[in-house]
Amino acid sequence: MPTIELEFNKDSGHDLIAQAIARDWQETLGVPVRLAQKELSVFRDDLKRHQFMTSRAGWYGDYPDPLTFLEISRTGDGNNDRAYSNPRFDQLLDDAYDEHDPSRRSEILREAERMLMEDDLPMVPIFRYVNVLMFDASRLSGPNPHPRSSQNVFLFDVLGDGVGSDRVLTMPITPRD
Repeated sequence: MPTIELEFNKDSGHDLIAQAIARDWQETLGVPVRLAQKELSVFRDDLKRHQFMTSRAGWYGDYPDPLTFLEISRTGDGNNDRAYSNPRFDQLLDDAYDEHDPSRRSEILREAERMLMEDDLPMVPIFRYVNVLMFDASRLSGPNPHPRSSQNVFLFDVLGDGVGSDRVLTMPITPRD
């Protein structure tokens, strides 16, 4: 059986994740894995040039919509390191942009996701980042719920302690088109 090369960058604990993946693939699937740790700039260059067998990748949702994850697989998208291309998938994304009925739009996006994850499978989600913030929302105001945002502790206010504005800070709601 050929050896699978798993390329990853050494930052942010990706080496530990790669080791766990290699162990699981070897023990559970019987697939031999060779780990290829690269310096970040070399790693990114390999991805952009499509010079890898299999590689780690990561993506945070930039906005609260399925397209933030689906667009990275559109033909020609600058973040489509897999060079995935399927005209039907691309058409579904176009259709979702044009669809004004939220229910129908969800159906279109669900089909695009199904095609990506069940039919073509250009990527396999195997790990996800998690930020856990534990606080009593009735007593603390100010934490930012966006997964990419750092916490601005200077905005935190313990409600009812007589210090600060005692005003609940919430994320603004953007009206949908």
